[in-house]
Amino acid sequence: MASRRSNDESRDLRLRVVELESRVRWLERRLKKVAAAAKLKEPKQKSSNRPRCPGCFAEVPRGKRYKNCVYCGFSFEAVKPLKPRRVRRSG
Repeated sequence: MASRRSNDESRDLRLRVVELESRVRWLERRLKKVAAAAKLKEPKQKSSNRPRCPGCFAEVPRGKRYKNCVYCGFSFEAVKPLKPRRVRRSG
């Protein structure tokens, strides 16, 4: 009677181990798919093409253009207007 119970328990344990191993393999496959999809998407770079003040490098606010920076008082007439730089893409 005792040996029959231990055989049943060991068989049940083997079945549970097999089931858990199959779940782990399924999760590993799913994780690989998610990781591959994440690599395909390029991260969005938050870059602004708005002009910046050459004195304090703050973005010039939208709206009416003043002769001086609203933050530091730099006179924009003192320098040539800067051409906007191209955004570098890392790859």
